[in-house]
Amino acid sequence: MSAGSTAGLPLAGIRVIELSSHWAGCWCGRLFAGLGADVIKVEAPERGDRSRLFGPFFDPERPTETGVPHLFFNMGKRSAALDLRDPRDAAVIRGLIASADVVVESLRPSEAEAYGLTSEAVRTLAPGAVHVSITPYGRTGPRAEYRGSELTEYAASGLMHITGEPGREPLAVGVPMAELAAGQAAFAACVAGLLARDTAGRGTWIDLAIIDAGVSLLEFQVQFYLGGGYLAQRIGHFNDKGHPWGIYPCRDGFVAIVSGPAQSWPTFCARIGLPDLARGKFASMQGRQDNRDVFDALLLPWLVQHDRQEIAEIARASGIAFGYVRNADEVARCPQLSSLQFFEPVHHPDAGTLTYPGFPFLMSGAQWRRSCAPRLGEHTHEVRRELDARASAPSAATAKAPSQDGAASPAGRVRRALVGFRVLDLTRAWAGPSGAAFLADLGAEVIKVEPPEGDPIRGRAQATEEEGGDGPQRDSASSHNRSAIFNQINRSKLGIALDLSSSEGRALFLELVAVSDAVLENYRPGVMQSLGLGYEDLAKVNPRIVLASISGYGQTGLYSEFRGYGVAVEPLSGLFSVTGYPGGEPQRSGVDHPDPQAGLSAASGLLVGLRVARRTGRGQHVETSLLQAMAACFGPKLLEQAATGRVPGRSGNDLEPPAVQGAYPCRGEDEWVAASVLTDDEWQGLVSVLGREDWLHDSRFRSVSGRYENRDVIHAAIRERVASLAKHAAAALLQQAGVPAAAVASVVDLLEDEQLRARHVWRTVTQCEAGEAVIIGPRLKADGADLPAGPAPCFGQHNEAILCGILGHSAADLARWVRDGVVVAEPVAGTLSTPLAAPRPRTRSASGQEARSG
Repeated sequence: MSAGSTAGLPLAGIRVIELSSHWAGCWCGRLFAGLGADVIKVEAPERGDRSRLFGPFFDPERPTETGVPHLFFNMGKRSAALDLRDPRDAAVIRGLIASADVVVESLRPSEAEAYGLTSEAVRTLAPGAVHVSITPYGRTGPRAEYRGSELTEYAASGLMHITGEPGREPLAVGVPMAELAAGQAAFAACVAGLLARDTAGRGTWIDLAIIDAGVSLLEFQVQFYLGGGYLAQRIGHFNDKGHPWGIYPCRDGFVAIVSGPAQSWPTFCARIGLPDLARGKFASMQGRQDNRDVFDALLLPWLVQHDRQEIAEIARASGIAFGYVRNADEVARCPQLSSLQFFEPVHHPDAGTLTYPGFPFLMSGAQWRRSCAPRLGEHTHEVRRELDARASAPSAATAKAPSQDGAASPAGRVRRALVGFRVLDLTRAWAGPSGAAFLADLGAEVIKVEPPEGDPIRGRAQATEEEGGDGPQRDSASSHNRSAIFNQINRSKLGIALDLSSSEGRALFLELVAVSDAVLENYRPGVMQSLGLGYEDLAKVNPRIVLASISGYGQTGLYSEFRGYGVAVEPLSGLFSVTGYPGGEPQRSGVDHPDPQAGLSAASGLLVGLRVARRTGRGQHVETSLLQAMAACFGPKLLEQAATGRVPGRSGNDLEPPAVQGAYPCRGEDEWVAASVLTDDEWQGLVSVLGREDWLHDSRFRSVSGRYENRDVIHAAIRERVASLAKHAAAALLQQAGVPAAAVASVVDLLEDEQLRARHVWRTVTQCEAGEAVIIGPRLKADGADLPAGPAPCFGQHNEAILCGILGHSAADLARWVRDGVVVAEPVAGTLSTPLAAPRPRTRSASGQEARSG
């Protein structure tokens, strides 16, 4: 099979060696392959990569080649069947690493040591390569040797604890979102490493833990707890940040309701003939939340008489972003995705011609390469011949030699890949700011450019006692600088406030564009052009500028004008349709995954664009949307439908058949451990923990498929074994036997977690008015060192430093601009909004039922 032409693709000429057994590493490699890199997947000769073990299978007679996860995650790669335990094959693998620009692996510390692939060994082999280790818990810390699966990683990172119904077992979502988020972050970090390598001629080692990436998705939940004492729990279909905000039944399925922006809610209520739902005790989001049962009793009769699309269209006409739950079949027929040419047929010799979903971002100057996944070992001989030819070439030994300063950073210092790059951040809310913060983590100078009214997220300050929180009172005159959420997702940035609706404000912004490398924005499509700040306008003042745009649904197409919130886009992407208890209703996830995933996608595309600009002198317009970023992640479910002929449904925590896995109650209230068993080694470990060695000779359990068919018996035995144990003790017991397991962590558990503390996930920063605060820091390490984290800017804090320092204007000019409202030092009165109510802390009644305080 041909891997397809890479001519003209942005990462053509880059060689990636992938030795990964987790979806995160596979996804990272697939993104590289799609952009033209030569990705060589090193697999065990007999069974191949772990991804080949999972179904469903298009051809049960050829499971190794036709499993859905393999076909999706390994598109466009070459396969070399080589055994790390065989000295001759190990020599070939070392030769491949020596030829690499990027090395992606998922080896635990003991495995890396045993195979001679520690970070020091890889640096010796390929001093100019970017080397990323993507493991469940990272290469350092007391749990670095712990095994992981998508289920256990979701549990350990806190995401599982807040998904599902109260009183029932916690759920993981039906798509491996923790691993996909880690893989996307790894890809972006590697591209940043290549940018640094192109300049300094030296490589770097990136240590990324999947649970750290998962924790980074809990920015809101962590800060609501630290700022106001609210501990996120499972609340089923709804969202405690406001009401109505969640999934409701309607005549033909389920609709996702978002009652914001606040000024549009009365319009919607009037249009549906229920104006009282926006009056009196229902006039505010908090009031509707406090009277939820009464409110729902009035709204539900209308909903069940109308279809989901009709309801969504009425909401959109009212200026509100509603969505509805789509299944995989409906996602495959989505007119918006089709208008973006998101789907494309690709032929595989064993699985046939299949329609594959697209990638999480688009670039103006390049297309993605879509070619099929390789057969096991298909390119082994080809790869060996290339290495032989390379060894015989006179210049081979020095072809990619770095400069002499390619050694590791001195103790106490960390090289950040994006030092020297300047990014202008025009984004608001969550998706864009989180993507820009990731760039700041990597060392970019990120300047947040706010409008006169400020970023609306500044309104989500720490909950006061009057709002139901237990935090201190805030000075209303400066509360916009004390929002825990804003300070989390805008860490390490500079801040300036400009009125871009004025000609002088636009002129100042264009002056900044002329001395910057990239711009990140998330205005509604068309707004930048209407301001005279579209890509063509920016390129006139800086031909090398990279513009990355985030929208709800895309810059063009039928839905391009629709408002897009994560809670509305997530069900439209299909995720809710595969999340829930078997036979039950669809469940929302505990976090709105489209926002952080779109932010990472935009950061990834921006970084690829920077590399293109550095090499060609021409900038790029990168586009992503919340829908596109999530639909790319939903790809395995689209292929699953093609393989089985059935629309994928909800299967609880049975995420990766034929693995036997689930969440099991432990000692205490709402305490759970998650565990997964797939391989024979893991099965033997579980049997030893259960004390059921007789099962090793039981015909029901001799094969992976047999164990899966009899999984209810195994589930019952695990439940009985762990019921009297504390969840952390149960996880440790299983891990010691070689079984992937993790306690289902709450936010409180995460803050006290010794692994996260050892890896310095929690950082303390001092912000100009909020004082000391704990935030989630950068999700990766570089060359074994922590990346620094700094505070978010106060509103307009760096107006003078930027306009007078960077641009060289006078203090008199600045004073005039402030007087005229072109540059703003305090948010314009009355315009700072709070799109979501601050959640109130939960208490428990004597019967153990959750109750509201206040």
